[in-house]
Amino acid sequence: MAERVQCLYRVSTTKQVDHDVDNNADIPMQRKACREFVDRMGWTIVGEEQETGVSGYKVSADDRDKLQLIKKRAEQGKFDILLVFMFDRLGRKSDETPFVVEWFVRKGIRVWSVQEGEQRFESHTDRLTNYIRFWQADGESQKTSIRTKTALGQMVEEGRFRGGKTPYGYRLEKSGILNKRKHEVNKLVIDDAEAEVIRLSSETAETEKKRILRDDYAIPLTKRMERSLTEMCNLSQGVEEKGIAKGLARGRAEGRAEATVTLIRNLMDSASISIEKAMSMLKISEEDREKYIELLEKQ
Repeated sequence: MAERVQCLYRVSTTKQVDHDVDNNADIPMQRKACREFVDRMGWTIVGEEQETGVSGYKVSADDRDKLQLIKKRAEQGKFDILLVFMFDRLGRKSDETPFVVEWFVRKGIRVWSVQEGEQRFESHTDRLTNYIRFWQADGESQKTSIRTKTALGQMVEEGRFRGGKTPYGYRLEKSGILNKRKHEVNKLVIDDAEAEVIRLSSETAETEKKRILRDDYAIPLTKRMERSLTEMCNLSQGVEEKGIAKGLARGRAEGRAEATVTLIRNLMDSASISIEKAMSMLKISEEDREKYIELLEKQ
């Protein structure tokens, strides 16, 4: 009777995942190599599991559902051999993965790698070899993590975009720099309109707001205006907190809109200026002004 094989395929990030004709996540390189190896050995695959976007270095074996499922099948005697493309597909934790491998062997499961052969535990040397293998894998993961963090830090220092959502107060521009894949890298540039809202937002200290109005806009602050500005700061803080409290339902955009409307209203009252002048001072774009006018009319 042919040996029964359980295969495990794993990649650390979703970017490494391909998709089959039905758009299901797949790890074709590992799958193909393992299937060809099974054919050469005359074995039979009775199960295949894959982990997509699961770090073998950061995620404990206890928290890996597929690995726990395979361990349960091992206890039920449903397969004879656990096969992976390389042993580090089982994990990269030096204080854990060697013992995961040994656990399977104690259960009567032979553990094989397409690239490295079978891991045995017939001598002290076998155990030492098993530990050293995952100690090296652990070290490689640590070095990769350090390289990644250093590279990302350098990107931030140089003003290059790391990816994800553009932070409020910035916009993206082409940098003229190509990455390793020959794609042009974006850089973060301050968005003047959004930056002005931030400068007069509740996150800006009251004294700084007074300086901005006095020095940047040449608006003399009377005692009455200073009191109004203090009230504006307190109110805008409350509005922002209210917006955050409602954030799960309404989103941060609405919270910003409420805070911006409050800034416009208080700036109009404090400086005795028109709504158009207030929005110009806040550098609110032409396309957004109608929205804020409507919001002000509803108050």
